[in-house]
Amino acid sequence: MQIIDFEPYYQSALAGNLTLFKNLKKNLEKIFHENKAGGDKLKITLFADAACCLCENKSFEDSEKLEKWWQDAHDEWVKNNYHITVICPHPQLILETKQNARLKIANVHDIMITLNPNDTDNTTSSLVEEHVIRILIAESDPDLVVLYAEFLSRCHVNVTIVVDSNECLSALKSNNFNVIILDEHLSGNILTKDLANEILRVKPYQRIALTTTNPLYRTSTGTDFVGLNQEDILLMPFMLSNLLEAVKRK
Repeated sequence: MQIIDFEPYYQSALAGNLTLFKNLKKNLEKIFHENKAGGDKLKITLFADAACCLCENKSFEDSEKLEKWWQDAHDEWVKNNYHITVICPHPQLILETKQNARLKIANVHDIMITLNPNDTDNTTSSLVEEHVIRILIAESDPDLVVLYAEFLSRCHVNVTIVVDSNECLSALKSNNFNVIILDEHLSGNILTKDLANEILRVKPYQRIALTTTNPLYRTSTGTDFVGLNQEDILLMPFMLSNLLEAVKRK
């Protein structure tokens, strides 16, 4: 664990200078590369509050620029198979009063979750159904697994998690699920599109939803044959409320 004073980072971002962030990015990549070369499996989670402070002080454009830079860095990390996650805890009350800023900031995130308990309770109470919904989520990213499970469980959804395609098939054969949510980039020795075909072979009427970072035209072309509707393809970044809608959809 390492604690970094983000005040200088905040000041530099406020002045339009992201050099400190670029140096931090290089240091994180160096740490990851050195551990990877030594055969260690490393996952880094960074809680960064500079963009959050910019937002809190109503420097929304500067916050948006910094968030976009972080997202571009994360996309590069994903491409290079570096397991580095950045979490930015934005002030909910400020974002609620500035809907335009909230939408812009949300658009440059892989995922955005609302942690206001009152909002969650109101949403949950209106969406609870007579019967508990059972879903299976096949997702390899451990951070997304935690977010999905925490959010959906609070919405009275029974969640089962698997982290690769083989576990997905095993869980499917021993349980019944209302919906199976597959990530298109799922690890395992079975491609996601082949996994979807196998699921429908075993259970022809099984509902399947797909999460993906690929553009829709690439995804829909690759999955038309398994009978996925466009509304059941969730393109990242998406709001967790969109995931809940996909789960609740008949």
